[in-house]
Amino acid sequence: MTSTPQALPRVLLVEQQFVMRRTIVSVARDLGVADVQDASSVDRGRALLAGGAYQGLLLNLDDASGAIELLAELRGGKFVSRPDVPVVVMASELRPADEQRLKTLKVSQLLRKPFKIGVLLNAVARNGAMKAWAS
Repeated sequence: MTSTPQALPRVLLVEQQFVMRRTIVSVARDLGVADVQDASSVDRGRALLAGGAYQGLLLNLDDASGAIELLAELRGGKFVSRPDVPVVVMASELRPADEQRLKTLKVSQLLRKPFKIGVLLNAVARNGAMKAWAS
């Protein structure tokens, strides 16, 4: 009797830096953490969210005009994905007002840059205990 492999949760990564995007996508897939789709801009992320359901969002706030607005749209139910999906935000620096807004938007975890990729992958696995991400 063979077991059917469980599908990995589909997670959207919005990250402007090419090397960071490729690294996260490759390592997450290789380790079986998540099936990470990537977007190089907030506008591309918005289009992907409009076209398909994701079980999680990894959102970089650095150099991303409109990233918090994208999160607000997600939480407001504008996209195919459930509005309560886990969201991990990555940022170098945040203004106090932005930090407060992220709390209001119920961000699962905030990662301050720089961080190791293992910290990000652990955040994906921990926030939602993977089964919740995939459901």
